[in-house]
Amino acid sequence: MYPANPVFVDNDDSRITYTDPSAAREEDQLSSRALELVQSINSTYGGTLAVTTEPGLSFELIFYGRILQIYGAVIPWPINELPRAEYTIDDDGDFEFVPSGTSATSNVTFYVSTLLPLTFHTLTVKVLNATVDAPFLFDYIVYGFLDASEDPNPPNAGSSTSGLASQAQSSPAGTTSTSTPPTLASVSGPAISSSGSATVSPPTIAPDATSVPDRSARSFPTGPVVGVRKDEELPTANPSNQLLTAPVRHSVACL
Repeated sequence: MYPANPVFVDNDDSRITYTDPSAAREEDQLSSRALELVQSINSTYGGTLAVTTEPGLSFELIFYGRILQIYGAVIPWPINELPRAEYTIDDDGDFEFVPSGTSATSNVTFYVSTLLPLTFHTLTVKVLNATVDAPFLFDYIVYGFLDASEDPNPPNAGSSTSGLASQAQSSPAGTTSTSTPPTLASVSGPAISSSGSATVSPPTIAPDATSVPDRSARSFPTGPVVGVRKDEELPTANPSNQLLTAPVRHSVACL
């Protein structure tokens, strides 16, 4: 199930809080084989990947919505070296292995959570398995709603500097608000690429998609986050959690 009124959060978006930002840019520690494969990936969202080569990396995102999906990239993993992570929303956690890949592939579904209560949530991801040959390659997060009518900040609403967006930034990690949020617009608009252009295409279904089941389901943080919204066209539905081609296509930047 793909969220209505989706918000895209890239791996280098400042709304994502890393316990150790340097642990998410370890491409210089990759084996020569893994580095060659990672550099061959050419359709990551925003042109970046968070590359982790050892267990311990953790990151967090506070969001308002009912559906959340996490996407990353895969390469052909060595035998018995599948990357693995723990995904927790509020107090509900799941352990998932990264899907296997027969080639270097982006826009692979790592995790999906649906039917969440309509309120603020805290997502925490902790990498449990990762090596120089089998790195954890995190790309971006998408969250949104079961129906567009649930969105208190529809894409065509006026801008505001207070309300829901500021609540998300000020809410302590691990807490949620159950009060009805005010109606206002978060900062909206197309995703801005590393070249400064503002062209975003909605994801499309790739024929060789690799995904994980629904759980029912470099650049790093320096300041407040801005979620990206697609105003005119929303990504097409993806009911079977298939591989999605990223909205912005760039070569991977090793930062």
